[in-house]
Amino acid sequence: PAGLAAASLAVGEYTLATEHSARFITDSYAEFAASGLSMEQFAGELVAEKARTRSRIPGFGHPVFKKVDPRAAILRQVAVDAGLWSGACELYEEIHRVFTTPAKKADIPINDIGMMAAVLTGLGFTPEESTGITIISTLPGVVAHISEELRSGRPIRIVPDETASYEVEDGRDFADDWKAAGWNREA
Repeated sequence: PAGLAAASLAVGEYTLATEHSARFITDSYAEFAASGLSMEQFAGELVAEKARTRSRIPGFGHPVFKKVDPRAAILRQVAVDAGLWSGACELYEEIHRVFTTPAKKADIPINDIGMMAAVLTGLGFTPEESTGITIISTLPGVVAHISEELRSGRPIRIVPDETASYEVEDGRDFADDWKAAGWNREA
């Protein structure tokens, strides 16, 4: 039970919480529907405004995956195959397409959290409900991981330093990287 609780409590703005992305998708789709603009025009204006205000678009980017987050791609395909790909999902993809048009942003994918938010929003869940559903959907994997740890006979396993790499390039600063990527941490 403690492991399940810890996994649930680890959910935050940048970890498994779809709420910000879902709110962005919901609000953007409502604005688009009222705008009278084509999807491409609306996405262009929205991305330009985000760039002007240096505000991040939630659900875009991943520190490891470039161009495509494979988890997001699979989730998208499942939703499309089930006929659950909504207009809000299409708009989110168009926003992403416009966002990644500049060469320096071409490698930024829609991440798994953004895709879960798009699909859950398309299914009619509120932003707040989307995070709850996301946590529930993740718990079977957490149960499997905890079970594996307990069966190993070493429930408080130590990962030896030599098996993990925590090296960071000298001179790298997260705040500088964040700013260079055009993201506003306060937004």
